[in-house]
Amino acid sequence: MMNNSKIRTEVTFETQQGRVLSKRKEYYENGTLFREGTYSKGNGSWTWDVAIGKVVSYFEDGQLMSEELFDDQGSHEGETRIYNRKGKLQKRIIYKNDLKVEEFEESDDT
Repeated sequence: MMNNSKIRTEVTFETQQGRVLSKRKEYYENGTLFREGTYSKGNGSWTWDVAIGKVVSYFEDGQLMSEELFDDQGSHEGETRIYNRKGKLQKRIIYKNDLKVEEFEESDDT
């Protein structure tokens, strides 16, 4: 089971084409990186909850957990990759306009 307790978030802001973005790194209690990505304001909201571009998540031991791609509106777009705790690719999901169009389970011969 994954423990999502985080104690620290690092945020830097930048402006791209007149749009303010936050680049975030979130850390587990043990100091290991949990997630990193770029976020933008939601639809008229002042929260920074819309992921854009690539968002990468890690298990508490630092092993890669997932890689997700988002368009400029925060919708899933392209390939999401999900890994097991040993770092082996477990699943690939293809999104188009935030809709899952294909899903591939990888063989588990570890």
